[in-house]
Amino acid sequence: MVDVDESLPEQQPDTDPLRGYCPDLDEWPRSWSYEPRDIPPGRQMVEYFTPFLRDLLARNLSRKTLRQHRDNIWALGGEVVRELQMDSALRRRPIEQVVLNLISDDGGPLLSHHQSEAEQRSFDATCRKLFHFLTTSKSTSVDGRRRTEDVIDGTNAKLLAMRVAVKPRSRAAGRRRRRA
Repeated sequence: MVDVDESLPEQQPDTDPLRGYCPDLDEWPRSWSYEPRDIPPGRQMVEYFTPFLRDLLARNLSRKTLRQHRDNIWALGGEVVRELQMDSALRRRPIEQVVLNLISDDGGPLLSHHQSEAEQRSFDATCRKLFHFLTTSKSTSVDGRRRTEDVIDGTNAKLLAMRVAVKPRSRAAGRRRRRA
């Protein structure tokens, strides 16, 4: 009879579907970086994007669609790091805020590598999906588990509040202000 050391866990094959979808996910921060100080925000972005990537996998989309979204999220990470390089004040902000300031219901930033209009449209579609996911669902936990609360947590609510435009005053309010 063979003695088996039960203190060591049995080797399990990697069953995480995200690893199959994004096998190089751990390398994304390094691929985005211009310099070593870009790697920590890159890691934060990977943690921030992971629940969205898992959600895409759960939707049973076609492989082509999944690849497009994955590649577009990777491109978004590169654009965020480029913004950090251009404006060092952004480094003091939470990475979630930096990302949400770049994406909206209209899409994402203009890609800096002069992609075609079709590639920009695809990128914008992914950014819209990500924006919707981040602002309407309770899914920003680091471990990728979705939470099902009815309201947006304080962090996302603050970020959304920064994006809300101030309603212009009415003409009558403007006239009253001028008379006073």
